[in-house]
Formats: sequence, C-alpha cells, structure tokens
Amino acid sequence: VQLLLTTHSPNLASKVKLENLILCHGNQVFPLGETYTKLKSDDYKFLEHFLDVTKANLFFAKGVIIVEGWAEELLIPVIADKIGCNLTRCEVSIVNVGSTAYKRYKDIFLRREGPEIGIKVAVIADLDVKPIEDGKFNAEKEKAERVKLEVNEQNVQVFVGKQWTLEWCLYKSKLGTIFIDTVNEVHPEAYASSFEESLIKALKKKKTFRKREIADILAQKIKAIAKIDQTDEYLDYLFKAIRYASRKEHEPNGHD
Repeated sequence: VQLLLTTHSPNLASKVKLENLILCHGNQVFPLGETYTKLKSDDYKFLEHFLDVTKANLFFAKGVIIVEGWAEELLIPVIADKIGCNLTRCEVSIVNVGSTAYKRYKDIFLRREGPEIGIKVAVIADLDVKPIEDGKFNAEKEKAERVKLEVNEQNVQVFVGKQWTLEWCLYKSKLGTIFIDTVNEVHPEAYASSFEESLIKALKKKKTFRKREIADILAQKIKAIAKIDQTDEYLDYLFKAIRYASRKEHEPNGHD
C-alpha cells in the first residue's frame, strides 16, 4: 500500500482520485470514498474532471466558502475585511465553481454516518427568481425557491441572496451608489437612461453584462471606503456566510 501524507499540496490533491483521498481534521481522519460521503457515482466523475489545483485548496482549509462565480470570488474577501474577518488569517478558502454545481462540491463534506467533518462550509447562492416587470418580484415564488435552496446539513450551510442575483442585491444595498457608478464606468452608454430598467435587461441577457470587470473595479472602490454597514439587509447573507466559514458567527460586529 502506498500512502502519501501532505499538510498542504493542492497539486497532489487535484491529481489523486477523490475516492482515494483521506481528509484529516482535528484528531480524526475522513475517507472520501463513495461509501463514506454523500456523493454519488456521477458526482465523482464530475469532480475528477473539474476539481483542479485552485479548487483542491478546500481540502486544506479550516473554513470553506463555495461561490457560483467570479464576482463573488473577487468581492467576498474585500467585504470580509470590512466586517473584521480576514479570510487568510482565518484560513478560509473561497472555491469558485463557476455555476450552480456547488451541490456536488458541498457533498464532499457530508458523511453518510459516523462523526461529522468539523470544517464549516458556507455556500453562497443566488435566489435566481427574475422580476415579473419593472423591478417587481413574485414573493410567493421567491419564498418557494428559498425553501428549496436553503438546505442546511451537518456543517454545510447555504446562504441565499435576498433577491435575484448578487448584482441586484448590490444595486439595492447601501453600496448601491458605488455599484451604479461602477456599472456606468464599464457600460457608459447602455445605462444612460433608466439605470434600473437597463440593469434588469442586462442581467436577463447575462452575456452582455461584464460581471467580472465590474466586480474587480467595485472591489477596489470598497477597499477605499471606511466601513460597510452591517445592518444592510441586501448584503446580510454575505455577512452571515463569511462569519460562519470564519467561525465568527457569534461575533456580529466582527473581530480580527
């Protein structure tokens, strides 16, 4: 039997088959074979293809935040700093899965039986319920979708945005003015008339909206402000996810 032990090698973890990995945490070891996790056979095939060096960092973190895209990956570390949670110091890894495939990644940490893995895993998800018209939403449909998405199990918790997408939440939040300025900077002509109407159209089209560029510029602007209002209802799901993965959920004001 060949056994390789590493304290931090995402390169190695990304090359070895997931079913052959054994995760060490605390004073226990957790085999990641199909007998032990809640992953299905096709999940292993998927993860073997997409679990690259960057994502494999999740095996060595003390906390994990799984996100759906680049905007979240760029903005969350900056927002975390502003609420007193330095993710690097807290040894929290952000895993960008680039889609709603987070369901496969989170199941790596769920056990069929026996002791739970003590690593806090926060999943940040969009509600993805589009407005009916003129920025109005179907409250009943939102409620039903939220119930479906917010499935918490063992040490894995899902945090869902208040409305539609991250970008919409940013627009409606107390960072709205900075967000509007940033979008106008990236799309100077498209938003010359009604910003909200233009934003709705852009978010529905998706491909024409340069989310990554907007998030990158917005992150730099957030860095420059003194603090973020932690009572912001539209960003609250981000605050909660950050605190949970950082093991600071009982410290509402954030401490570093």
